[in-house]
Amino acid sequence: METDEDARRKARKLNTDRLRRFYERRQPRGAGDTLLALGRLAHMGSLQLVHKAFRGKSLYERLLYMDAYDAAPRFVVPLENTMALEGHAARFECDVAALTEPLITWYYERQLLKIGHKYQMFYDDRHYSLVIKDSDVDDVGKYTCKAVNSYGQATSSAFMEIQYMGDEELARRGEIGRASCRERV
Repeated sequence: METDEDARRKARKLNTDRLRRFYERRQPRGAGDTLLALGRLAHMGSLQLVHKAFRGKSLYERLLYMDAYDAAPRFVVPLENTMALEGHAARFECDVAALTEPLITWYYERQLLKIGHKYQMFYDDRHYSLVIKDSDVDDVGKYTCKAVNSYGQATSSAFMEIQYMGDEELARRGEIGRASCRERV
């Protein structure tokens, strides 16, 4: 009976060119030509358990064929509706998984948002955030996050609402003039 260690020793002795030709003959019909390392794909979720099993052990190059649909961005955690207190910051958050780094753009009512004092965008690995500072009635509406890479695109949308301060709170802050703005809406 052959053990895993014996199989690894035999695999090391194979010529790389012969092994590559062998896999090219076995390539399934309709599969793409994408060749990726197992460790890179393991972070995408579907091979996460395999990655945990081999962590700390040496990995060998494997040929993996995948469809372009699998490489397109997808929202693992989509945007959720949010409510902000008038005059305070609001935050939208989402997680995007993609084979290659996606380009993230944010929209408010189909208008592209630009980074500035009002809108701040943060990125950490695959976690993306939009912070809207000093929110008021003009910020109520639909916000959309769009992720695009060379394999495709995905969008996620959510709505923001404002919780207004009472007249006594506005008077205490010395902003009683803002109460008349609400009456117009």
